[in-house]
Amino acid sequence: MDHSKELAALVCDPLDSYLMEGLASSGIRVSYEPAITPDELGRKVKDYDIIVVRSRTKVTGDIISRANRLKIIARAGIGTDNIDLDSAEKKKIEIVTAAGSSTDSVAELNTALAVDLARKIPLLNQRSKKGVWVKDTGTELHGKVAGIIGFGRIGQATAQILRSMGMTIVAHDPVKNDQAIRTAGGKYVSMEELFRSSDVIFVLAAFSGDSGG
Repeated sequence: MDHSKELAALVCDPLDSYLMEGLASSGIRVSYEPAITPDELGRKVKDYDIIVVRSRTKVTGDIISRANRLKIIARAGIGTDNIDLDSAEKKKIEIVTAAGSSTDSVAELNTALAVDLARKIPLLNQRSKKGVWVKDTGTELHGKVAGIIGFGRIGQATAQILRSMGMTIVAHDPVKNDQAIRTAGGKYVSMEELFRSSDVIFVLAAFSGDSGG
């Protein structure tokens, strides 16, 4: 069968079957290789219009340079630090992410980890397993100051939960969203003031050339 004219997608990381079914139902020929190696991807990428990755697969400039047909790199997640964005832009390859898909779950986990540490749950759990029972309830988060570095979707969602627990919100982000910070009942501050005034700090900035240092 001649596959030269139909769209072809290569799924490079483990993903639920409904994704493949959705692509196939749209008339896209799907290849599922969740353990593909960089060398194998470099050889095969020329045969595909779409590649789908999570965080395991690194889409390097070398791989992109071999992608003669590639139109879309789909990231099943929100981060793109495993994709050479400059190389993709030069070849006019579109980057698609699942922005917003994990916002609430990550915000809940952020809050859970803060409670975990404030209440010393890991330490007390280890002690109880050793038969040591010490009455130590840690500290309340109510009335404390939460400093959020990176006030995007996840930072804003985390702030909403923390505010409902009685925490004061301060945030630092080079891109100011006045409506979002008002909704959270907080304020933007300098990085220095955030470190000085916060009882708990959440680092929620996206990894990039600007934030990676």
